[in-house]
Amino acid sequence: MRLIPGFQLRQIGNEYLAVPSGAAASRFNGLMMLNETGAFLFRFMQEDTDRATLLHRLEEEYEAPEAQLRADLESFLSQMREAGLLEEAV
Repeated sequence: MRLIPGFQLRQIGNEYLAVPSGAAASRFNGLMMLNETGAFLFRFMQEDTDRATLLHRLEEEYEAPEAQLRADLESFLSQMREAGLLEEAV
């Protein structure tokens, strides 16, 4: 899985924005605000990856229970899927 191509991550102060350009701008109108964890995941989802790898990266970066990290990951993926920004292998 990966995010659709054409998004750039921008940081303005303590805020993170996913900004579409090119073809991505025609699929997604607007900006997406991300929290720090969302921005962290966003960086790794520019290339193909999988849930296990993303969870492992979260475990390396954040000191939190695995169940909480797994829930955060699933929430992020669900939001990206609902927004039409997630490409998943069938």
